[in-house]
Amino acid sequence: MAISLLFGVLVSTLLTLVVIPLGCISAGAHALAGVDPDSCLDCYVESEKVKQQAASAPHKAPLMLRMWAKTIEIIMMAFYIIRAMWMMAMMGLQALWAKFTKPKAPAPIPPAAPSPPPPPAAPIKPTPPPAPPVAPVNETSVASAAPETDLPPPPSPVARTIRPTTGNRGTRGIRLDDQNND
Repeated sequence: MAISLLFGVLVSTLLTLVVIPLGCISAGAHALAGVDPDSCLDCYVESEKVKQQAASAPHKAPLMLRMWAKTIEIIMMAFYIIRAMWMMAMMGLQALWAKFTKPKAPAPIPPAAPSPPPPPAAPIKPTPPPAPPVAPVNETSVASAAPETDLPPPPSPVARTIRPTTGNRGTRGIRLDDQNND
């Protein structure tokens, strides 16, 4: 797999840097500019005159400028060659060093301290409803009054977690006690 990837990179580089530019050069300037030389004879004649003038008197840079540019080019090439050799030598030394030395064992990770358990939750006690106001009692009405029955207060809703069952997927989440119980 790696060979095919490498081959693809090499072929694409070759095509990009060599074949496509050579094809563009061989096609000619009129093909690249999108102008047919026969349709625009004046443009073609003018471009031919410019080519002849350029060929007859080529412009050369001054000698000192050309020497300076070549010197800088040589210095830069030497710098990058020396840099590449230095980097390869250092990588080789690191590989040799790693081969002859034992790898250090990583320091053991200390176990995390156990977190203190959460305090126990106090049960929620329902608050009793306020007592109804007591009417003044007359001795005559006591005998005829029906005995009052104390009803327990209605339970307050308590939140609880419902565990999902395999058969019923609609019971996930938190429900209140006064809703549909299982």
